[in-house]
Amino acid sequence: MVKRSPATERFQRRAALLLAAAAVVLLFRPARTLANGTLIPPWSDYTQEDGLASNNVLAVTVGEGEVWFGTDHGISRYNGAWHSWMEGADLQGGVYSLTLGETSSELWAGTATGAVLTWNANAWELLDRLDSPVRSLHYAAGQLWIGTAAGLYLWNGDAPSRVTGLDEAYINVIGSSNGGESIWVGTSEGLWLRHDGRWSAIGEAEGLPAREVTALWADTAGPVWVAAGGNIAWRNPATGAWEQVETNPLHARERVRITSLAGDGTGTVWVGTEGGGFFRLVEREVEAPASLQYQLIPQSINSGETSFIHAVAVDRAGSLWLGTVSGVFRSDREIWGREIHPPAASPANEIQTMLADEEGRLWIGTRGEGIRRKAPGNGLADEAFFDVESGLPSLFVTDLALDASGRIWAGTWWGLASLEPGAELWTQPVPPETLPSALVTAVLVQDRQLWIGTDTGLARYDFDTGVLSIEEALTQQVVQDLVLDASGRLWAATE
Repeated sequence: MVKRSPATERFQRRAALLLAAAAVVLLFRPARTLANGTLIPPWSDYTQEDGLASNNVLAVTVGEGEVWFGTDHGISRYNGAWHSWMEGADLQGGVYSLTLGETSSELWAGTATGAVLTWNANAWELLDRLDSPVRSLHYAAGQLWIGTAAGLYLWNGDAPSRVTGLDEAYINVIGSSNGGESIWVGTSEGLWLRHDGRWSAIGEAEGLPAREVTALWADTAGPVWVAAGGNIAWRNPATGAWEQVETNPLHARERVRITSLAGDGTGTVWVGTEGGGFFRLVEREVEAPASLQYQLIPQSINSGETSFIHAVAVDRAGSLWLGTVSGVFRSDREIWGREIHPPAASPANEIQTMLADEEGRLWIGTRGEGIRRKAPGNGLADEAFFDVESGLPSLFVTDLALDASGRIWAGTWWGLASLEPGAELWTQPVPPETLPSALVTAVLVQDRQLWIGTDTGLARYDFDTGVLSIEEALTQQVVQDLVLDASGRLWAATE
């Protein structure tokens, strides 16, 4: 049995009180579900009780300071308050698509009854009526494109005119790139591109994963993303080639239909599905790839409240809007989410210290569960755990530091440990009995030395000579924190 000093006992009591609240890692990011943990999402939800026309939301489009929603029983607008339009057979039949013109005052809606409606700043008016449901609307370069279940139309200012070659196609989605010079049309029989006034067909032979295109997103940076047959491909603007994305996470239980794709301007593409949930598509970090590679990361909407996502949009403030069968969900970029490693009561959630290394990995020291490590990039799954079997002298980790050679140093309740770059086993270069106390409270790297704070004093370890020196001036002091100022002076916070 190890006898503790009174200072040590005070430190443990203080630590227990401070950590009884079970500290958690807070991340300034949108919500997601992890392989080994869950980021509790900061979603706001809106339903009919808030003023939404219907909880079954089919379309979302973003305006200036407002967001519009098409539902199966009308149209709703949110600009800080809700307002809905539900009167008339066209609105009651279901609104499949919404699109904005050059200003927020130019707005069109396509309905299941074949109506194309236009917004007059106060109410919705009938612009024209077609013979089949209007599945998609898109405005680009001064032109309104109308996709129906029986062909593609272009509004000529007075009436819709059929597009030859696509006059019988079942149109699912329309998009544009190159400032509207390129028009992309996803149909049940493949993808079509209009460029320089000419149409060309794109199918499986060109690299699409399947014939039926159900969603697409054209990024202003160049890439075009297409969902077909439950899979995803993207067009590399540098080569013009189509490259497929691994989509196994989408089909964990069964193959699902991808209903929507939307980018947020940062390179991330959001993926909504019908029954398979919600995903984030991000660049995969690999060594010397021949081309960019991407991976899907599953997301969580209020702990899996719904898995049926009809529409996705990102507003100019960066907020993410989802139209689902259970209403509207919004995730603000500037809201904190909370990551919890299951179960919630696990010591892995009692966070003592964190460190980001030069490779972008996050090291998390815990009170009773050792060290967790998260991979670099946008994924948040724990890629490794380190415990006593990994060489840590204690599962209670108080502080972490990184030296110039890439070594990780960990202060624990039973001495100091270090991990060489690429290694998986920790070592103890400094025997705990040589320290002022085995209970290490703080570690700090300064040039070629490591400062080691304990509950009974301060020590300094020289990397080159391996010599440990005790700072006599701080003998019997409980060192709580260490920091260097701009002039290189060391400051020690004590009890």
